[in-house]
Amino acid sequence: MALQFRPSQIGGENLPLPYTASPISLLWDDFRLILRSLVYVPGIFLPLRPLRSSALDELRLTPKNRTILVTHGALIIGQLGFIISLPFCIMLPIMSFIVYFMGVILVNFAICSYLNGWNRLLTSRETVIPPSAPQDEYWVFINGVAAGHLWLQDNIDRLAQAFGRKVVGVHNPTWGIVFDLIQCLVERDFTYPVQDVRDAYPVIKQALLEDKYKKVVLVLHSQGGIEGGLIIDWLLDEVPQDLLDQLEVYTFASAANHFNNPYTQASHLKSAHTQGGSSRNSKVIRYIEHYANSDDFVSRFGVLNFAYVRNRYMGRLFVQDASGHMLNQHYLDTMFASDADGRTLDENDFMDSEVRFPIEHLGERGNEEGVISTIRCSHGRSEDDIRDNYGCDKRPIKVKDLSRLWLYRNGMSPPAEQ
Repeated sequence: MALQFRPSQIGGENLPLPYTASPISLLWDDFRLILRSLVYVPGIFLPLRPLRSSALDELRLTPKNRTILVTHGALIIGQLGFIISLPFCIMLPIMSFIVYFMGVILVNFAICSYLNGWNRLLTSRETVIPPSAPQDEYWVFINGVAAGHLWLQDNIDRLAQAFGRKVVGVHNPTWGIVFDLIQCLVERDFTYPVQDVRDAYPVIKQALLEDKYKKVVLVLHSQGGIEGGLIIDWLLDEVPQDLLDQLEVYTFASAANHFNNPYTQASHLKSAHTQGGSSRNSKVIRYIEHYANSDDFVSRFGVLNFAYVRNRYMGRLFVQDASGHMLNQHYLDTMFASDADGRTLDENDFMDSEVRFPIEHLGERGNEEGVISTIRCSHGRSEDDIRDNYGCDKRPIKVKDLSRLWLYRNGMSPPAEQ
């Protein structure tokens, strides 16, 4: 299986507009990006098989999923028809246009309310969480485009199954795929936090402030990447750095156009109840990882377009040469494949893929991101070994050697300084 790996902050030649540019310029830039990426739209849904997680897979034709897919199909047709009709509405009297516009919005809201339900916070089912699950960790998930409450429940159940933790899902409700895409553009081009961002922020902030939690893990998918990026911007403004040291972030097919993570200084913005502190020179959020499929339209619209710009998109990037956008079916089922009992297998094609990159490609930034120290492992390997792409035990470097998220599988925990 082919795989690309890129440490955080390694620059490239791709230079899109900065995310602080004029919203109108950013909208125009995104519109051109969408047109260039249209050929990858089928890659959102394909492949349709295999269906490794049974009923938890989004495209498995269970009665529940058939209803969801038919509803989304009807919404796509209706929303595209509505958008196409708007230029012709110039011929309507103003009151007729208002009635038409509001009627479409109300019908769309009613249909989507059926998909979304009314609960903004969901929790993974107890039946998928092992008794040994850590009690001092708080896992939060924000879903992506088109996920109603049923798919969100499937997502957090699959995450709980893979990592052996209770997972809280903050619902990013769907308004239909077309309107969700418009919302994505508003969120990332105007840096505008919608209500679900405002719902998720106090949940994450409160978990960081509570003494009983030693670690807060934020998992993001698709549009959730945009919302998570905005939440991180707020956290960097308000939360002391020693508390943000407890935060870890993992994204799948992120649609965000930036991911901030500045350097920390020991004397800067320490919380009132902490004395002293670490003097290490590193990032405020110590662990950020991004996972993407190369032929996933949303990944190309987001992380794959922006991650190669220096100081723009922090975090290690793992790119699988594959298509598919569904979190359970196309990401977790491949990268964290499970057996019939739901236990994550210790081997799969993705995690066992060899990662090859020249040591000079890393330079000092490889040390900053912990890439070189990860490869050396506890008993050490020389830079000559790493230059030849060998890690521990003189074996080729694999994805599982660099993925911190992999070390959480089945209720396990990574070393504190890994």
